[in-house]
Amino acid sequence: MNVTNFSKNGFIVIKKAISKQILKELQKNAFYILSKYSRVDYNSFVKITKKINDNDKFKVAKKIHEYFLYKKNIEKILQEKKLLNYLVSILGSDLCYENNSNTIILNTPLKNNLKKNYMFKEWHQEIWSGADTNTLQIWIPLLQKDNSGGQLEIIKGSHRWGHIPHHNREPIDLPKSYKTIKTNLELGDALIFSTVLVHRTVPAQFPRLSLPFHVRNFKYKNISYENIKSWTIFSHSELTKIEKFLGNHYLSPYRLKNI
Repeated sequence: MNVTNFSKNGFIVIKKAISKQILKELQKNAFYILSKYSRVDYNSFVKITKKINDNDKFKVAKKIHEYFLYKKNIEKILQEKKLLNYLVSILGSDLCYENNSNTIILNTPLKNNLKKNYMFKEWHQEIWSGADTNTLQIWIPLLQKDNSGGQLEIIKGSHRWGHIPHHNREPIDLPKSYKTIKTNLELGDALIFSTVLVHRTVPAQFPRLSLPFHVRNFKYKNISYENIKSWTIFSHSELTKIEKFLGNHYLSPYRLKNI
């Protein structure tokens, strides 16, 4: 896996990053919250989402996210070898993920604007909501009819533009011309991208459930809004393992000599 491509493109799609076993567990847990049953069926998912009141969709997504945290689903995703290896190659081994955001995204057809669907987003950058430039965004599809629509679209090379001026969650200054890339992820794939990469939601033709979340190195100095959020550590470097073993910031000599 070529790490330098990330700085060149601002994103990478990792094919088959999530095992079928983990993906199935995620889907079952989502269905448990949606219908109290764990049997996964996309047609049932469509029927369920049609019955959910628009005002309740955010609450339902929040419950799914909270259940994922309870089941440690995000930690299981991040321990997947392909995904973890790439994160370590970019950020190092001292890793944590944000655990207090309502990150599950439930997008439905005919709700493809900001006024009707808070979860539908036009062109934006993650740094707008306080993400640090040393943080990575991960996006994973959980339930979808196919990979042809309703995912993410990226502006090519936009990670080199810096902070885009914006107002009311919309950019007020974009170049007159630019090229876009549609991600079209299959179930099991994972998209990793920079927090300065400009991206948006593609209008959904069918209901879709996805999981975005942030990962960063907890030893990097962080001065952004992320400081007031909550994070869960899921990986330690070898140096941090030594510090953890010693058990105090003074690194006192012989404190554990009898072990």
